[in-house]
Amino acid sequence: MPFMKSKRGFALSIVLWIVAALLLGIAFILNLSKDSLTLTKGVQEKLIARLQAQDYLEVIKYYVMTADFNNYKLINNHSIATYKLPKEIILDGRDYNISKNVTLSMRDASSIVNLFYPNQRIIAALASQGDDALNYTIKDSIKDWIDADSKVSLNGAESSYYNKEQNVFYKPRNYPALQSSDELRLIRGINTLNKKDFDRLSSYIYVSQQGAIVNLALVSPEYLSILLHIDKEIAEQLINYKYKNFTKFVNTIRKNHYYNDSMGFGLSFDILIKLKIKVGASRVILETFIDFRKNQFRDTTINMYKIY
Repeated sequence: MPFMKSKRGFALSIVLWIVAALLLGIAFILNLSKDSLTLTKGVQEKLIARLQAQDYLEVIKYYVMTADFNNYKLINNHSIATYKLPKEIILDGRDYNISKNVTLSMRDASSIVNLFYPNQRIIAALASQGDDALNYTIKDSIKDWIDADSKVSLNGAESSYYNKEQNVFYKPRNYPALQSSDELRLIRGINTLNKKDFDRLSSYIYVSQQGAIVNLALVSPEYLSILLHIDKEIAEQLINYKYKNFTKFVNTIRKNHYYNDSMGFGLSFDILIKLKIKVGASRVILETFIDFRKNQFRDTTINMYKIY
């Protein structure tokens, strides 16, 4: 009898271990299924967000091509299906919250600095934010980066600086055009900026083979103050004139000694468009630079397109 009870107890323990293993296996499978469902849902939301961003872009292209405009904004009262866009869009890069899940910004190229035709004075002033030593370093270093010779400017940098002092394998391009903000980041002075300051500088720049006259009706107070060599407070006052008395705004600027033929008050219609779409836990950003000036080959030209 004791032997029989011992066998029953042993069998019961085996059964309990098997049941425990089965329960553990079921829990593991359920957990995998849950993770798989979460992943599947995330992928689906990401795809939906991408499709929505692409749909919105087509609507925005139609909006631009059918819009009226003035010196700094688009005006379009047409209703476009279920897509609700502002009746007016100022092309200075400000955010428009189309809905709680959609944010749009549009910036005309005439309001920012084209790296393909780099103005070292403007870039240095925007980057240095009043630091004179940094200003001179960046200005001279950009000059050394794009000029064809190997003579070092007073505060600049040629190959020896990058190879010996920075211990890197690149050297100045020695070509009068920069290809991207990533290339700008390599240049002496710019390479000392922290991420926040460089991101701020990046918001002022773009790259395009199509040059644009600077639209003084669209630039920021900081950019306007640098262009006209005036205090930022005065630049802010001038921009207030733009909304209240545009004629006074234009006439006041034209009297400035530094106003020249590279400046104007019109849109270029080379527009940087940025869309942020949210679907569930997924986020998608679409960025594109579109030239809306019609030519003999096409109605619009896409110079840059990124979606991520």
